[in-house]
Amino acid sequence: MKLRHHLSLLGSLAIVFAAACGAADDTRTTPPTPAPDAATTFDTGAPPAPDAAPDAGLAPPFPMAPEVLSFFESFHTSRYSGAKPSAAALDEAVKQGRTGEEIALVRGLAHLWHVAESRRDPNMDGDAIQAEAMSLPGWFAFAQEKQPNDPRVGCFLGTALVNAGQATQNAALEQQGFAVLDAAVAAYPEFNLFCRALAYDPLPASDPRFDKAVDSLYESLDACFGEKVDRANPDITKYLGQATSEGRKRVCWNGWIAPHNAEGFFLYFGDLLVKQGKIDIAKIVYANAKKIKEYASWPYKSILDERLGSDLTVKAALYRDADPKNDPPVGGASADRNCAYCHAGSASE
Repeated sequence: MKLRHHLSLLGSLAIVFAAACGAADDTRTTPPTPAPDAATTFDTGAPPAPDAAPDAGLAPPFPMAPEVLSFFESFHTSRYSGAKPSAAALDEAVKQGRTGEEIALVRGLAHLWHVAESRRDPNMDGDAIQAEAMSLPGWFAFAQEKQPNDPRVGCFLGTALVNAGQATQNAALEQQGFAVLDAAVAAYPEFNLFCRALAYDPLPASDPRFDKAVDSLYESLDACFGEKVDRANPDITKYLGQATSEGRKRVCWNGWIAPHNAEGFFLYFGDLLVKQGKIDIAKIVYANAKKIKEYASWPYKSILDERLGSDLTVKAALYRDADPKNDPPVGGASADRNCAYCHAGSASE
């Protein structure tokens, strides 16, 4: 759900943070972290052991602060007008010294959503969004400090560092981000392989490193289904009986945090395969989305319909011509719903 072609600092950050995920930002209570320079590094903490049990997630009935619940109420209904107030309320909670009940991580997620879908705001303040985007590495480093045994945090910290490093041409920061992502993948592959794909997907289709984005998604399916998925025919029909809402593999399916996680995953995966030029396989992957039990209630299935009704050969060629500006956005970014296309159960806005 993501990335960029370095058309501008704002463009690269906003597109990148899609996975993903107005007026001047005068209501923000936490000062933005300065844009990283060449000497900047973040203390990312010790990653959890690869066999550590991941946190059970944010789904109720786990203790959640009122500010966290309020954020998810807006997030799950795609009410983007609630993104900025939610971020401000979570900033205030941190200012008060409250960081438990998921506040440290969700504070970063609220700002991420505000940045990633900022084009939804007709009064977007580009300077404020740039400052907010460049603060994301610091906010997620803070979350990792407060939630050191939660391997999900490495996804957001790693991608934020990669994006910031690329936007500022800071190779050391970019590599630090990839290292954080690698550690996160080792700790929780079912969750974090998707995040590693996000870090590579903005690369040109002609760049050999772009293949790492597609490979990461295949490996995510391997981890989820317990065997190597057929690369020539990745039809998930035989795996549908594995759907679960518990344990590590709950993130492979739909759940409270992401009601249409699976549909969004296959839309995004299909888009990357089109970008790779593998159109026949992309059609199989797109079709997987329709096999998910909750597909009928997905508020953004029109995005998938658009893909299936378009000339994918023409679209694939756009990724390989000499003009990066005409590359079709992937995932929900094509509708400025970089986060919502997986995380919204309904669309009030």
